[in-house]
Amino acid sequence: MSAVIKALTVIAETNHSAIKNDVWVFSSYIVEGLQKEEWLKMDKEFLNQLLKNFAKAFEKKGASMLIE
Repeated sequence: MSAVIKALTVIAETNHSAIKNDVWVFSSYIVEGLQKEEWLKMDKEFLNQLLKNFAKAFEKKGASMLIE
């Protein structure tokens, strides 16, 4: 999962706004699925840090993308 988030971050950092919008919508779908999983504490912290970096690539606040 971390590789997927990292790849989507690179896509967001290197593309124009139309692509970024599509990636953001798709990523919301992915995070919805991640929310349903039982993550160990350190795994959740690691993924949330990746998601914060991801949100930064979109110049958005990452709170809506974090795993609770």
